[in-house]
Amino acid sequence: MSRVGHIKHTALSGAHEHLRVTCVQRRARQVHNSYVVDSPSCKRRSTRLRKGAPWLKTTLIQCSWAATRTRGSYIQTQFHRIRSRRGAKKAIGAVAASILTAIYHMLKNGICYHDLGPDHFDRRAKTRQTKRLVARLQNLGYAVQITPLAA
Repeated sequence: MSRVGHIKHTALSGAHEHLRVTCVQRRARQVHNSYVVDSPSCKRRSTRLRKGAPWLKTTLIQCSWAATRTRGSYIQTQFHRIRSRRGAKKAIGAVAASILTAIYHMLKNGICYHDLGPDHFDRRAKTRQTKRLVARLQNLGYAVQITPLAA
């Protein structure tokens, strides 16, 4: 949040006095950008941002653009991962939803923001990433044998 301007900080801090926690939760559902596949019908739901408070959506999108420029952060990593598949604007909407979810939990629990770090996704799915990279090298024509490093 270091790059978020004074106006945005004032708007977000004023929002916490104005909105109750349940209202923030409702706003999170309204602004949320969901990409869900319904399994019985195999249809994709819309990824369009829903109607919500215009001041909240504008503030979150501007904060998201600023937060994605913070080097070595979870939000920047999340933005780059989603941008590669769905484009920059959809990725910013997803980052805005993540920021709003983080704000909700900070207000609900009374805690400060703790960044998960740029390697969060690598730590979370280490075996899946290993299998994917081995398969990719094998498709390129290399024989791969994995041996874990001694700690």
